[in-house]
Amino acid sequence: MDPVLERSKSSKQPKLTTSFLKNAKAKLGKAMSKLILHEALPARIVESPFLQPILQVAAKVGKSVKSPSAYEVIRVYLEEEYKEIQE
Repeated sequence: MDPVLERSKSSKQPKLTTSFLKNAKAKLGKAMSKLILHEALPARIVESPFLQPILQVAAKVGKSVKSPSAYEVIRVYLEEEYKEIQE
């Protein structure tokens, strides 16, 4: 007697890229949660339209580039952004 084996969608092995993306998203989520907790930021910051561009730039420049210091942000980049908004 030969049983007929049917392939179930749920029995498929997940694609490597799917597993990798879930793991990567979990790592990112943990890092963001740590920042939110330790800096007492509102959790809704993760939904900010400005966050995704930051993450994309960070990924593009690579991990060897350090983030700017608070002084640089305040004295250089915020002033530049303010001037752009004023124009």
